[in-house]
Amino acid sequence: MALFTATGVGRHDAAARQASFLRNFELFDAPHVALFFMPRSFGMREASDVGMYVQTLMLALTANGLGSCAQGALGHFAGTVRRVLGIPDDLLCLYGLSFGWPDPGHPSAAARTDRAAASDLVTFHA
Repeated sequence: MALFTATGVGRHDAAARQASFLRNFELFDAPHVALFFMPRSFGMREASDVGMYVQTLMLALTANGLGSCAQGALGHFAGTVRRVLGIPDDLLCLYGLSFGWPDPGHPSAAARTDRAAASDLVTFHA
């Protein structure tokens, strides 16, 4: 919701929401993308490992002044991605990561989301 508010996309504007979604496939104008795959025989534990790696990569990019966006939407066309890039069918496309120098002037840069308090998410036991 915060992204739509920042970019001026109305709640009931289906065409604008669709256009916003389609920007995923333009990599949000980022100059680079990394695609993350894992063998289909792997499970949730390995998928979690890849996710932790990507989160660490995103933090490293941020620490070096770069912006990034994890993009699960790229998985909608995983078959096409595999075919075009010559990726074997036994690899599952998890998501992509677009990255590059951020554009602070783009309206999406103003999007801010609320975060739950740590006390709402974590329970500490003595």
